[in-house]
Amino acid sequence: MMRLCVVTALPCEARPWVDRYRLSPVRSAPYRIWRNDEVAVVAGGVGAASCAAASGYLAGSTGAPRTSVWINAGIAGHPHLPRGALAVVSRSIDQSSGRTRFPPLPIRCPLP
Repeated sequence: MMRLCVVTALPCEARPWVDRYRLSPVRSAPYRIWRNDEVAVVAGGVGAASCAAASGYLAGSTGAPRTSVWINAGIAGHPHLPRGALAVVSRSIDQSSGRTRFPPLPIRCPLP
């Protein structure tokens, strides 16, 4: 059963997940997808529309249940955090609409 689905924009962002969970590439997909029986990762391209489309494709193609954990992981710059630091988003601003979102804070769980 698919327990974890990870969405990235770029293959380089997906690589640590692929290596950590020893995922195999899916050859017949319109996106770069790697998976095993419990974890799937997709590199869907840059931008909100690309992320949404890749997420939808991954959900449909894996049959991921509603209880699966979904993570949007990526590389981002920050003026003060050191390279490699992990950050949790507390506020998100959509550049195209100017809309601000405050995502719920995640439960505490170990990260790979």
